[in-house]
Amino acid sequence: MSQHLQDPSELWLDKGRWPGRAFLPNMSRGHVPLGPQHGGLTAAVTALWAQQLGVPAEDLVLCATATEAWHLGLGALLQPEDVCLVAEPAPIGALAAVLRSGSKYVDVGRLFDGRIDQGTLSLAQTLHPLAWLVACAPSLTGAMDTDNLIVSQLDRAIIDASFQPFWQPAAGPAPLLTLLALRDPDDPVFPLIYAWVARLGHGAMLRMLQGPVLLPPPLADRAWAVLTVIERDRDCATRVHDKLAKRYEKFAAILRPMTNVVLLPQAGWMASAYAIDGQALTVATRIEPQLAPVAAYGAQPLQHLVVVDLGACRERPAT
Repeated sequence: MSQHLQDPSELWLDKGRWPGRAFLPNMSRGHVPLGPQHGGLTAAVTALWAQQLGVPAEDLVLCATATEAWHLGLGALLQPEDVCLVAEPAPIGALAAVLRSGSKYVDVGRLFDGRIDQGTLSLAQTLHPLAWLVACAPSLTGAMDTDNLIVSQLDRAIIDASFQPFWQPAAGPAPLLTLLALRDPDDPVFPLIYAWVARLGHGAMLRMLQGPVLLPPPLADRAWAVLTVIERDRDCATRVHDKLAKRYEKFAAILRPMTNVVLLPQAGWMASAYAIDGQALTVATRIEPQLAPVAAYGAQPLQHLVVVDLGACRERPAT
């Protein structure tokens, strides 16, 4: 590996790494530039979202989909000899982007409460001292992965915070890249757009590698409308958190009577549980039809982890 990787200020500028990167010329963006007026709307979305997040607009890089975001952030950073440390279950899009770049990932494992196994993480970092850390905040298990990362390694950390309804930058050391998602509080089934918050001035470098960022007009219009509502509605965050808490309680109430199930803490838009005896299908059947869609994972030791997107929960019709 290049010795330049030791210096986080040169991560993007190390031209010796560029030929090995599988980034942007092969990206399928699914949209084309549509003129200065449309470009102005995309810039306005960036500026307003950055203002609400409390980060410089130049540090915020918009993407239309999660796939596009992961292939931009990781595809532009990684080259084939790189190693990423992850704790599964991890964002599927992130793992796909790691493999597409020709890099590899090493699963450092989790404890039964969902936290990263600190001992395994330390050993993995000893074996792979220049590895990148790819984690969630919070994870699909509700654990705050950022709390379990070694602070001195945050310059090499890529964090998925897209599960959090209203993310704010933490004081002190921060990850190199943080992925965010914008949802409509009144129709949160699917995220509208994604964005990277890139530290150390790397937003400009990502933007240069990405090329013109123009969201499809309907998407840009809706994102602008949602951000405008959030800007004007002082109680928006409280309403969203209350709604998520009620949906999580419904999820918990369904599963508490099941003796073979362990509930895990709410993870923003996500909720999860795992079946001790491996009866994930039974758990999924019990949850539906109110709390579909359901995803199941088989990561050890959390075998048969069942994850529900609380934003996509079906509300029971009034009777």
